[in-house]
Amino acid sequence: MLANEEQMVEQQPTPLASEATVQVRVALRIRPAPNPARIALVRRSDSPQVTLTIPHADPSKKTFTFDTVFDPDESQEAVFQDVYHVVEGFVQGFNGTILAYGQTSSGKTYTMGTGHTQQVSENEKGVIPRALEHMFYLIQQKRTQNSQVDYVLRISFVEIYQEQVRDLLNPSADPKDISIFRSTKTGTTTITGVNTVVINTVDDALALLERGALERTTGVTGMNESSSRSHAVFEVMLEEQLKMISSEEPRGQEVHHLLRYSKLHLVDLAGSERLKRTKASGIRFKESVKINSGLLALGNVISILGSDNNTEDRYVPYRESKLTRLLQDSLGGNSRVRISVKVLGRRLMVWIEVNNKAVDYHDCLCQVWSMVLVSSFHWISYRRVLLPT
Repeated sequence: MLANEEQMVEQQPTPLASEATVQVRVALRIRPAPNPARIALVRRSDSPQVTLTIPHADPSKKTFTFDTVFDPDESQEAVFQDVYHVVEGFVQGFNGTILAYGQTSSGKTYTMGTGHTQQVSENEKGVIPRALEHMFYLIQQKRTQNSQVDYVLRISFVEIYQEQVRDLLNPSADPKDISIFRSTKTGTTTITGVNTVVINTVDDALALLERGALERTTGVTGMNESSSRSHAVFEVMLEEQLKMISSEEPRGQEVHHLLRYSKLHLVDLAGSERLKRTKASGIRFKESVKINSGLLALGNVISILGSDNNTEDRYVPYRESKLTRLLQDSLGGNSRVRISVKVLGRRLMVWIEVNNKAVDYHDCLCQVWSMVLVSSFHWISYRRVLLPT
């Protein structure tokens, strides 16, 4: 195959059939309550509706509808089956995001598997370990189908702690050297100054997950003995490359050209907190303020994205927090999004009292639509190249 110019040109991405426009989807997972007699949350038969029971109130006024509702006894595998299509889309070239949102101690880290270790049993594995295993399985299948295309996976792992981005894979890095950059040319958001690691096996990826989780900031509060004090973002980047053999000197040299690029955000948000229940003081108080302000900014962005004002000139306050800046592509950009709302049965009443929009996010999210496109690049080379037969 002959070519005359060497450059990479990003083609206008095109949506796949029936995948061009998708809604943000929201699932609710109910953690078993310590005291079943005080459960305030009831699922309505097998429907995706839940009813909040409040004494001396009309239950019909506190009914919420989600895309999926998981009962307290449903397995980790069942949860992953609800989000695995996001992983499959990622391998196909779509950006994707899976995030867990909920009050403190509701089980977000357990569901996401952010604290994964080698001692975790197969049944207890969370979304992140299962997603890594599934994407490697899919990539191996694609390699078998076409040996001329190679796949490169890279991982970064950061936390947003008190409005500073910390590199969990390089904890000695100064947060002042890390910044969130948004390209005006491509409209994509990246983090500069963090350690990005190429991974070749599932074990490599799980080792990085475990290593980074040990560096995440946690602390004791009145509601949780090991409360996550930061928002954790595990990012996986996938490059699809065409392998070509150069006919120029040195002859036979293998050259890789980028065909497609996608990224997957796996997010474990810090829990929303009510100060009089967490009994936070000192540094814990400051952390709570930053956590709640970040979640409030997230709620404001979701509310605007879900409003009736869908004009191009509308203002969406992504820059109100590091969290919303980092997730800009995930919420209003080229991304498939799955949000898992986490609640602890008997505490949902408190959670709604503090975050009166929290469960109602779904009403707004149903109106948040994203154009999901497959990124593609066309390579032209100055050098004469010979495709392998």
